Amino acid sequence: MRTVLFLLLGFVFSNDLLAQEINENDISCREKCSRSHTIARDQTARDQQVLYYQYPSMDKYDVKYLKLDLQVDAGSRFMSGTCKTVAIALQPLDSFITELRNNMIVDSVFINGVKKNFQHSNDFIYIPLSPALPAGTTVTALFYYNGTTGSAGVFAGTIASNGLTYTATLSESYQAREWFPVKQVLRDKIDSADIWVTTSVINLVGSNGILVAAVDSPGNRKQYQWKSRYPMNYYMPSVAVGITWSIRIMPSLLPWHRIRSSC
Repeated sequence: MRTVLFLLLGFVFSNDLLAQEINENDISCREKCSRSHTIARDQTARDQQVLYYQYPSMDKYDVKYLKLDLQVDAGSRFMSGTCKTVAIALQPLDSFITELRNNMIVDSVFINGVKKNFQHSNDFIYIPLSPALPAGTTVTALFYYNGTTGSAGVFAGTIASNGLTYTATLSESYQAREWFPVKQVLRDKIDSADIWVTTSVINLVGSNGILVAAVDSPGNRKQYQWKSRYPMNYYMPSVAVGITWSIRIMPSLLPWHRIRSSC
């Protein structure tokens, strides 16, 4: 027999959790179920193209790298920390504009290490740049922010059937801005990302790519450092935090064991 440790990530998106919240007549629900409901997905996309506005000047830069360094605890939608975006100016850049819901609090913004004035309204962060940055310039935008994230993109609670307390993100179609500053344009991929999450030591953290380190932090907490070096769409960065547990199962019940045995 073998002890297999299961992290929340596999369960957060299971039917046990999501089936309780699905309502076919709810547009927001249909957005989250877009992969399995083709008709609903297409209609939702058409609706959002009409209602969703983005500044044309956001096309003046190309996102290359994302780093999130966040404090997250299971059972809570509150997040705090930093978001760093590294981009290349494709045209002369007199402003840097990105998206973040108004309910999130932006403490400060730095562009290439210099603290900048900014406006945060209508779910956008607008940072004027003077003088304008020439085309080809590397732009590093660093945001310090915190707040209780919106329930459209971050889920938190306890699963009744097994008592698992969790917090997890689900950013498709336009919900990434619920929890981090982001350029929500499909044609601009994030080339690589580091996602660091600090949480209580009783939790584990799942995210994109490979877990490269788990570092002890003050206050009985631990920082999980994940990295991905594959291009991804803006809605693909993700975080799942939850109290861990283990179950004992026969190795023959594991799916990879069945596949190997049938070859």
